[in-house]
Amino acid sequence: MEFLHPESNPTINGLVNFWNGWLETNTLKKFKRFGYYSQVLKLDDDSKLASQYTKIIGLNTLACSSQNFGTFKTMYDPGEQLSWLESELQGLEDAKGQAIIIGH
Repeated sequence: MEFLHPESNPTINGLVNFWNGWLETNTLKKFKRFGYYSQVLKLDDDSKLASQYTKIIGLNTLACSSQNFGTFKTMYDPGEQLSWLESELQGLEDAKGQAIIIGH
């Protein structure tokens, strides 16, 4: 997977349809760019978890894989995922929120 051109990965583009029921529209747009996203965690009744500001953050671990030769083209922060993650975590810290980080 390369990280030079957003929305250019056929696997990620195909997965968007499967995630449609779980992720919100704006989250799907972010996921489609390079395969990472964040979304506020909500309960079935659409309320926030324990009235806390909690986010699920999904990272695309292919950006760190030595077996992913597409990342050699962008050795510094492929897809700008790390700078995005830093911003997400800083926003949560400022809001006294929490993050649940997953990787795929």
